[in-house]
Amino acid sequence: MKKLLSVLLATLMLLSVIGVSASASVYNNYYDQGVVDKNSQVVVAFDLNGGTLKTGAYVYDTSKSNFVWKDGGDISGKYIMLPRSEDTQRVGQFVRLPAINAPKGYQFDGWYCYFDSNKYASNADYKIPAGAAGEVIEFYA
Repeated sequence: MKKLLSVLLATLMLLSVIGVSASASVYNNYYDQGVVDKNSQVVVAFDLNGGTLKTGAYVYDTSKSNFVWKDGGDISGKYIMLPRSEDTQRVGQFVRLPAINAPKGYQFDGWYCYFDSNKYASNADYKIPAGAAGEVIEFYA
């Protein structure tokens, strides 16, 4: 029984590592394609946890290789904030954390940042920390 349990746990650990590396590769594609400068800019990702953005936002359309405006109600799942010019989303600059409409029966209390393990309010200005260039800063609602 112990061997079966250890094999099951090892399999689950292996699958979780594959899932993390797969999602990281999605973000790295933006660096590899030259959409984001790995030496000076960051990708900021928001897991909306079943909610939608309250306001519209620009999203990167990979099929057209450019940014398009989408209504906030149409943005769910993960919202990936990419710099729209070479002068934005650099270390030391600020990005505005979006507000979201929580799923029915829930309340949005703010953002948890995996990068620095802190909590932030919606519409707060988040300062991109030193040493973050080339990284993905992930927030969870």
